Amino acid sequence: MAKLKKYKTTKEFLEKRNAALLSGDIEQMREHLIRAGNKSADKADAEVIRISIHKARVHWRDCPADLLKESVWWLHDRGFHLDL
Repeated sequence: MAKLKKYKTTKEFLEKRNAALLSGDIEQMREHLIRAGNKSADKADAEVIRISIHKARVHWRDCPADLLKESVWWLHDRGFHLDL
């Protein structure tokens, strides 16, 4: 796991990540990525972050079924592959 920059604990990191994935909010995810040390998140196009949210949900073990289904179809409808 990458070194956490501004989160005090892994639990805090996971809570913020999960909240961002559940919300699907671009700016909330961008803020989480910046806090977690992603140097390019502040300049990333909103669509790139949106795609990242959906891809992350598909591979997130605890993703709620309704959001998982939404993300699978969102990616499928846009021609993205769901490969690991």
